[in-house]
Amino acid sequence: MTSQFSFLQQEYLELYKLSELAEKLYFIDPSSSIAKLRLFSEKLAILHKAFKDELIQLLDSVQGSFTSDTDALQCSTKQRVKATKKSPTKTLKPYAERDEVLGMVAEE
Repeated sequence: MTSQFSFLQQEYLELYKLSELAEKLYFIDPSSSIAKLRLFSEKLAILHKAFKDELIQLLDSVQGSFTSDTDALQCSTKQRVKATKKSPTKTLKPYAERDEVLGMVAEE
């Protein structure tokens, strides 16, 4: 009998073992199967919290980095606009495509 939880075997061996045992016990001793499934769900909740905390930390670090990069880009865009207004021969063409993507097209 192949387990319905075999996809867990590579990454989460402990969860896989609990789920496999719960499946085997289902027809022999249903109450023990339920106990194993409870352990499975508790371990899964612990993993979920750990992943959530790790994701929050990662997003905070990325957001901080993104904010400082965005501030730098806005500053350089303003400098290019000022330089263009001072010297009409200069153009913003090399930066126009990037600015459109970033949603920071300078209004004339």
